[in-house]
Amino acid sequence: MCQVVSDWLVINHLTHLGGARLVPAERRGMEKAQEVADRLAAATNTDVLLFNSPLQRDLDDQIITQCRKRRRRENVMVIVVTEGGDADPAFRIGRCLQLNYATVSVFISGFCKSAGTLLAAAGHEIIISDHGELGPLDVQMPKADDWSVSSGLTVTSSLRTMQAQAQEMFRTTVLELRRKMGGLFSAKTAAEIATKLTVGALAPIFQQIEAMHIGEAGRALKIARFYGERLADVSENLQDGALDHLLVGYPSHGYVIDRTEAEDLFVNVRAPSDIEMELSDALGVHATIPISDYDKVASVLLRRSVYRPSSGRCLQRETAALQDFDIARVGRLRTPRP
Repeated sequence: MCQVVSDWLVINHLTHLGGARLVPAERRGMEKAQEVADRLAAATNTDVLLFNSPLQRDLDDQIITQCRKRRRRENVMVIVVTEGGDADPAFRIGRCLQLNYATVSVFISGFCKSAGTLLAAAGHEIIISDHGELGPLDVQMPKADDWSVSSGLTVTSSLRTMQAQAQEMFRTTVLELRRKMGGLFSAKTAAEIATKLTVGALAPIFQQIEAMHIGEAGRALKIARFYGERLADVSENLQDGALDHLLVGYPSHGYVIDRTEAEDLFVNVRAPSDIEMELSDALGVHATIPISDYDKVASVLLRRSVYRPSSGRCLQRETAALQDFDIARVGRLRTPRP
């Protein structure tokens, strides 16, 4: 596993999971965040957790184990920064926090999408900064012909659009035949003609939609719904109808749900306090920009290009490259200078 940044960081205990560690430049940058987190934890009897990672299997087991082993405070505030991922670990992490803490506060200090929104549903309150944004409870479906993924909303949205188009084409054709042809066509005949025209025009398009893909998207959305309902039963923080709106009510996977929009979805939503904002500022990009699989792969490549038997000057290049990577790891990698 790439050891560049921590996937899961218990700030006020400096515990690093996932076999990850902080490089020296990042460790120095965390000292201020450590001090602020300690003050916040002591003042509010709250464990302060940072989760910046794709939501993937194995992370949930590590977090559950960590919660079981360590001495806990009464409450928890989890800073969630993620592009999303698997609904299963999102549910297990959310349920773990609900079972082990009296109050769960979810701090959205930056980018938090898809399964990250499902995790946020576990919170008794949602804290959203001016930089924070949630997204729809969308599922990502792998494409059959390449390694990319498509939004589950694309399937449902396409079906709704095609259904509306078919209805409108049929209605318009019937009315036009009756208006222009007068008594030459009965309503039944006009309907039959309109049906044939509509089917002929739209059938080739409907045939491009794979039934298996529709079933997979529907099943994934149903799983997200069930998980959301169970987390909301404990948190009691979702407005009536909010879960349905998060599942199918938004037009795109990347739709921005800011604090104002979130107030229509969640019962308890607020801006961060001064000390919470101080913590977010101290964490910098760790609290705003999600770590992705691309960044981990890129970091491995950078290390391979720099780490080799060396001495003296070459060792200085290695250290400089790591410090530079602390800034560039979010996807804007820079080549180490000779």
